[in-house]
Amino acid sequence: MPTSMKHAPPAARVSPYLYLLPSLLLLIAFMYLPVVRTVQYSFFTFKNFVPTVNVGFSNYRAVFRDAIFWNSISLTLKWVVMTALVPGFFGLVLALFIEQSGARKAIAGLSRTILFIPMMMSLVAVGLLWTLIYNPLLGLINALLRAVGLVTAGHPLNVFGDRRTALYFAFVPVVWQGSGFTMVIFSAALQGIPAEILEASIIDGANKMTQIRRIVLPYIFRTITITVIINMISGFKAFDLLKVLTGGGPASSTEITSLYMYREAFFAFDFGTSSTIAVLLFAIVLVCALGTNSLVDRLNKRFEP
Repeated sequence: MPTSMKHAPPAARVSPYLYLLPSLLLLIAFMYLPVVRTVQYSFFTFKNFVPTVNVGFSNYRAVFRDAIFWNSISLTLKWVVMTALVPGFFGLVLALFIEQSGARKAIAGLSRTILFIPMMMSLVAVGLLWTLIYNPLLGLINALLRAVGLVTAGHPLNVFGDRRTALYFAFVPVVWQGSGFTMVIFSAALQGIPAEILEASIIDGANKMTQIRRIVLPYIFRTITITVIINMISGFKAFDLLKVLTGGGPASSTEITSLYMYREAFFAFDFGTSSTIAVLLFAIVLVCALGTNSLVDRLNKRFEP
């Protein structure tokens, strides 16, 4: 506390914190209290939307024996890894192409704007758009494949008909939307590299690939790690896109944990099991976040430019 505040009357010392009170109340009401209630509900069974019987850890034992739950966890982790790495990779490639190609500022600015436009769309709108693109009868992809003779109208390509590939086709819109966001972040980081360093490397005989490997990537490594963390958080929050595109199908092959939790709550009306799944998912997210932060700290120290 500042020295001037120590000698202030009690009302003056308390009044600054009163300005924080509305935000604190909102956080408690809409974030912390629901978390506490979810943990509480995970120990109950429900009847008519009301927690009735305290069953202890029975819900947890049932969930741990549920093969669908473990399949959803596996799909969630796979989705998170893809979200953390793939859009960032394409965004970095696009940023390097725009910033290192020597294009005029107007062309580079227009390119960044066009590539960023998908990020301004809601995930529900993105899901509806790609549902039309993937449509077996009217979609753009099947129209192009029919034009080159790879499919026929009677045997169209149904990308969500195969459980082995449905998750990857559902992930394509994430790359399409997220690459523009990471591209803008990496473009800003690339513009912050001192031109003197790059010019000196050219004098020393370094080509473009050497510059990228020896100068550019180490210099923006912190930006890369921050982008990975942001995308990882986005991956854990995935719900609406998959809900619109696949609904978890076919045969639960795209049913990540958030979709499974939603189905248990609002279709099976098993709010106790749904709350248990939410608690376990929160624990997994917490462990992944702590592990990622520790790893990122070590990598940032190692690759400090």
